[in-house]
This record gives sequence, structure tokens and C-alpha cells, in this order.
Amino acid sequence: MVPALSLIASPSVQAAPTPAVPGTLATTTQLATTTQVVKLPAPTISGLSVSSVSAGSSITITGSNFYQPINIKIGTKSATNFTLSQSGTIITLVVPLRANTGPGVIEVSTPSGKASSTTLTITGT
Repeated sequence: MVPALSLIASPSVQAAPTPAVPGTLATTTQLATTTQVVKLPAPTISGLSVSSVSAGSSITITGSNFYQPINIKIGTKSATNFTLSQSGTIITLVVPLRANTGPGVIEVSTPSGKASSTTLTITGT
């Protein structure tokens, strides 16, 4: 579990993710700007929209802590055509056309760790 981050400043505080540096949060007060490294939790996969999918078809992955930068693999092939929900809980992707057929898993990796799905059967196009 990641410890909570408490900020105390007056009269105003702004906090926003720093997209250029994974796992950091930049805070700005009227007095100064600081950068603190906050380790985000590792991703988890809680479900897949289907248990069998053909190459070129879409699949939805549900879970948590899906944040950029992210690497998604289906079997041994990297998925490059995907979208992430703003909440970091849903990935929708297109199975690569050259994905290996047969049983496989989906692997989601971020700088904080990786998660693997249950077995997914991939069929030809």
C-alpha cells in the first residue's frame, strides 16, 4: 500500500501529476515548487471482456493502476493500438494481427510493476 501524501501550505496549494517523470507529483505553493517521488501502486488485472479473441479484434481489460508509461503484451507480441481510461481502470486494445494463436496471457507493465491475466485463447484472423 502506498502511504498517503499530505501537503500543508497556505494560502493555496496545487498538485498535479508530472507526465514527463513517471511516479512523481509536482506541487506548487505561493512560496515554492517541489517535486516529490511518489511510487504508484503496481497494476492489477481483474478481468477480460472475452476468453477467446481473434487477431485484429478488440478486447477490454479491467483492473487498476493502469498509468503511462505502459507496455501491454499479448503472448509475445506488444500491443500498440490501445486506449486507457482516465481513471486508470480500463484498457481497450486491438489484438495485433501477428499475435501467436493458441493459449496466452495479457501482460500489463508500468514502472511500478506488472500484472498478468488469466489464460486468453487467441485465434487466427
